[in-house]
Amino acid sequence: MRCLSFEPCYKGTLLGYASVETDSGIIFHEVQIHGNGKTTWVLMASKHRTSGPIIQFRTDVIKERFKLAVVDCVEQFRADNP
Repeated sequence: MRCLSFEPCYKGTLLGYASVETDSGIIFHEVQIHGNGKTTWVLMASKHRTSGPIIQFRTDVIKERFKLAVVDCVEQFRADNP
């Protein structure tokens, strides 16, 4: 995993917003980084702060692979849990 960007924003426990890319090429934007001096934690974005995407894919191939994997696992879940 690598950090693509970090925008400081100090508000309560909020330290700022990051964009991070997983090793598989999925990019998460607006990841909230929080801390209280003792520990640091992450909250995933649930709403857009900006007009851009929250989740992005490095390539269309990665995006298609992700979509197929989601469909497969949902179909398997539904078959196992009628």
